[in-house]
Amino acid sequence: CVEAGDGAAEAVARLAVADAQLALGRPREAMKEAALAADVAKGAKDQRGAVAALQALAAANLRFGSSGGPRKAAQAAEEALALARALGDAKEESEALLKLSKVRLAKQEFETAYSQCEQAVAAAQRSGCRRTQALVQREMAALLLVARAEMETAVEAVEEAIRLSSEIGDASGEIAARHVAASLYIQDDRLLDAMETA
Repeated sequence: CVEAGDGAAEAVARLAVADAQLALGRPREAMKEAALAADVAKGAKDQRGAVAALQALAAANLRFGSSGGPRKAAQAAEEALALARALGDAKEESEALLKLSKVRLAKQEFETAYSQCEQAVAAAQRSGCRRTQALVQREMAALLLVARAEMETAVEAVEEAIRLSSEIGDASGEIAARHVAASLYIQDDRLLDAMETA
């Protein structure tokens, strides 16, 4: 890819390496490859590739970054969000907002995290991608679980995630949503509901 001068292909390859490094628990290597993928994609004028690489960079910094990890994760997610909005890609916008929400949650900025999660829900609905809608609803419920706030809203969100995941045949998404639901029910002293959901 590098020798052929195909920047978009090189960005995809570097992104795949970053994903593999992240899965192997090699944060420095994952962040380096994701940053290179973003730079290469931008140089190749591949905005969608840049959004994907910036999302990976945000995830790596959030998951494994040092004390500056949340700040760097926020920068990458904000840049991905700006590019997604410029492209008019509601699905990528939703995912970038979800990343920003997770950054705010890590910083214990619950109100901002919730606001960005609400925006992510709206963007996911605009995108029409039901898998993204289910993911965002599940993450909203998880955020509210961690914040120990608005249990009724959290239950509604996770039940919607379960319904959407079931309708589209996303078994892993449904299992993850049911896990969040069970945790919510336990926290709300609804043990029978927790057992039925699991």
